[in-house]
Amino acid sequence: MRYILALSILILSSCNLIQHKGIAFETVSRDTSNNFYSLNVTYPLFHSPSQLITLNDSINKVLFKHTTYYRGKEYEDLKALLMDINPSNTPTRRYQTTIDYHPFLVNSNFISIRFKIYEYTLGAHGNTFYVSLNYNPKTNTFFQVNELLNLSSGNNKQKLCSLLKEHLVDPNECFNINLKSIEAINHINFNSNRTIFTFAPYEIGPYACGTAQIEIPTHKLIASGIIKSEISNLITRN
Repeated sequence: MRYILALSILILSSCNLIQHKGIAFETVSRDTSNNFYSLNVTYPLFHSPSQLITLNDSINKVLFKHTTYYRGKEYEDLKALLMDINPSNTPTRRYQTTIDYHPFLVNSNFISIRFKIYEYTLGAHGNTFYVSLNYNPKTNTFFQVNELLNLSSGNNKQKLCSLLKEHLVDPNECFNINLKSIEAINHINFNSNRTIFTFAPYEIGPYACGTAQIEIPTHKLIASGIIKSEISNLITRN
């Protein structure tokens, strides 16, 4: 299948089948390393119903995008670079990619998962990225941020800004939440009772601050009219 072929460079290490509220999926871990790179990937492979093939394809696209360094001509260029900048045939500097995921909510009405991607490409430091997928298994559709939240009005933006500040855990006073932060919202997930907003390094603070994960009780967002009604109906049917 396409998602297996795309990762054919990796060595399968483990699969664990999980059955959760009518949706079956397995967690697949694949790891490989050599003198030029270290690659560690953990991802979900969904089974049944048939429309989940679309979800698997989208997951595969995430993985494929962030592993291009290790295939074909780009890999040959990578090897040439590392052999040039390292003093021996056993390079001490390697590219590194680690991909992991968190299944926040998985049931027949709604699937909400988040990928965390760490890449080190020989710069001063590595970079961390996130990809959130929110999916309706019954309609075989994904939701974008503007389809999840009502943020067309300034009033709702201000209410969300206040809630983000209220629930931000920031003992070092590292992050800056303001109305511009609303424009930076790209990563939203849902569990059984909370809405999770993830801000990658640099989005609302310096790189040294790391990731900000802000969890707001979903009922507060519903009461404020910030979460769209069709979404609230899906995520509260648990």
